[in-house]
Amino acid sequence: MKRRLQSALEEAGINVPSDEYQEFIQRCAYVATLGTPRSYFKSLKTLERGVPEKIMEEWGGLEPALTDASLWFHQGAPLFPAGPAVIYLVALLVISPIVFTAIALNLPAFIAGWYAGKKFPDGRNVVSLWKILMGVPVFALWGGAVILTLLLLGKFLWLAAYLAVTCAGVKLYYRFKKLAVAVHNALRRPALRSRMLKFHQTVLQSLPDETA
Repeated sequence: MKRRLQSALEEAGINVPSDEYQEFIQRCAYVATLGTPRSYFKSLKTLERGVPEKIMEEWGGLEPALTDASLWFHQGAPLFPAGPAVIYLVALLVISPIVFTAIALNLPAFIAGWYAGKKFPDGRNVVSLWKILMGVPVFALWGGAVILTLLLLGKFLWLAAYLAVTCAGVKLYYRFKKLAVAVHNALRRPALRSRMLKFHQTVLQSLPDETA
């Protein structure tokens, strides 16, 4: 039983020599998932055993350019549009009003998650955890209060609108962040786009194909 538990823990976690190495392979694993059906966890487990030399070489030449303070990052990677930037910009403009409206309707929960992510984590990897631990309970309480209030007032159309906008905002928020980062970087550092896209292809070509 003990051996089975230990084996399960080894399968679920990663064993790396340093925090810097972990941060690097997490970034590469995330890059590998961009625009592909690849599994983040499978990519991470592959990189745990060692990073291909080609990835290391290309990253070494790219890393100095990523210290620019004007760059935005998503999960440690400076995203850029894989296609025409104007398409990404239009998509961002379309979904932004929905996301911002959803945030406004649930502002206490959003502020609670943001504050927890800034105040409590003692390491980069636990930021999301603290956001969930603080934001989800507040969201449940706030959402429940809004729904109950609208039901008691008989504002069923408002309730339907609140639920629709909130659900759409939650669903689109992750995509909104990625689009915002990609569009911002494309506008601020257009010359870096081709190098990042090349690095993306290098990561994909250096990792083994995944099997179902």
